[in-house]
Amino acid sequence: MRLSAAPDAAARAASAVPPPTPAAPKLRIGVVLGGTRLRAWEASMLQRLRESDYAALAAVLLPRQRNDGPDTPGLPESTGRAGRLLRRPLHAAALALEAKIACDCDAFAWDDTSAALRGVETIDADARNGRLELDAADLRRVEALDLDVWVHLGGPYPGAAVQASARYGTWRLTHGGWPAHDAAAAGFWPVCLDATIIESALVAEDAGRSRALMTSVSGTNRYSVKLNRSALYWKTSSLLPRALAALHRRGPAAISEHRQDEGARTEEALRVPTAGQLAAHVGRNVMRRARDFLHRHFALDRWILLVHPGEEPCTAAREFTKIVPPKDRFWADPHVVPKGDRYYVFIEELPFATGKGHISVLVLDARGVPQGDATTVLECDYHLSYPCVFAHDGEYFMIPESSENRTIDLYRCTAFPFEWQFVKTLLKDIDAVDTTVVEHDGRWWLFAGVRENEGASFCEELFVFHAKSPLDAEWTPHAANPVISDVR
Repeated sequence: MRLSAAPDAAARAASAVPPPTPAAPKLRIGVVLGGTRLRAWEASMLQRLRESDYAALAAVLLPRQRNDGPDTPGLPESTGRAGRLLRRPLHAAALALEAKIACDCDAFAWDDTSAALRGVETIDADARNGRLELDAADLRRVEALDLDVWVHLGGPYPGAAVQASARYGTWRLTHGGWPAHDAAAAGFWPVCLDATIIESALVAEDAGRSRALMTSVSGTNRYSVKLNRSALYWKTSSLLPRALAALHRRGPAAISEHRQDEGARTEEALRVPTAGQLAAHVGRNVMRRARDFLHRHFALDRWILLVHPGEEPCTAAREFTKIVPPKDRFWADPHVVPKGDRYYVFIEELPFATGKGHISVLVLDARGVPQGDATTVLECDYHLSYPCVFAHDGEYFMIPESSENRTIDLYRCTAFPFEWQFVKTLLKDIDAVDTTVVEHDGRWWLFAGVRENEGASFCEELFVFHAKSPLDAEWTPHAANPVISDVR
């Protein structure tokens, strides 16, 4: 009886366990392009979708009259006669200044499309009244593809019948209200108007109304249209994959609960640049270059430390004491550990000769006076900075910034404060800066500035991860990552 009962009990236990939930089928995506070539940011974004577990590229819609655009997006040009004599030389001067600026990871470099669009069904459409339309046979062909979303990246916008062939309509990126394929306007106006921020959005066409599914606010690189445009597009190319991943994971609620009206373009951005605007833009550019030249050759940027010992916060700068590093280096990112009658200040120390930072410690007495020189405590083959030092279970740990190595690493102190030993890599294949950990309600939370694409900024999106212990090998990403996509 005992032998026969065991299988029955096992069977009952097995039947009580619900079967695993089958993975949802991938979303089927159609892409609308203006031509057969892709920019680097477009190719990278589409390749990311192809390699994902939530989306599959099912179709490419192209106008019969292709338009791949110029090699480099220029600046908005005017066709009016008034002021033309001034605008043309100013426009040429602005382009000449931009041409002298190097962009190491240009979002608008042409990319090989073979990988991103290999094997994807291509459909040609006619442009009628500024919209892409299909004949009855091709429309049935598209409807048979059972698309979830059309993504508009360039060329004429799909007509109503084409839009209706996708379950969730047509999505597009905008920057300052300008469509992403109009890069000349999208990247130029924030610089021309000397704006500090650029508002971008992933927009859905819904019953003739534009609605923002995801938004982002970027800082303007007011030094260069080219650099500003490239960083902006690299960053916002992540909006589409994020929205599709959320839609796949959570269903329609993921794209309906956060919808808001699309931001409108500014009144100035609706016009072509005037001679006065172009003159101001060129003048600012020349002045910035002159200041940069003088600063680079006749000034020395050096971060220093300001110290005010004591328990009470202080806001009066004159009450702080300067601790100035040697002239051949700078100090930054101080993390302070009070211990006994001493303050141990862990810092990034960067010698100008090497350009590579390492972690050092300064020992201060109770009055904030250094007790000797800074001592190197951690150095690697790659740049280190921002030493986040914290205590856990009676020991001290450190997470230095190691974005150059694309890791977030944990070190344990074996002899405080000078000896540190590598413990493990907490996260790898991640471009993260200024990692900070905190324990809250028995769980550990890791905050970091992350860039998902090499040409984007580190300083505009906050990602959060969590684990039961800082020693865990598995850190779970927050479901809402990035929890902030706003430079402000």
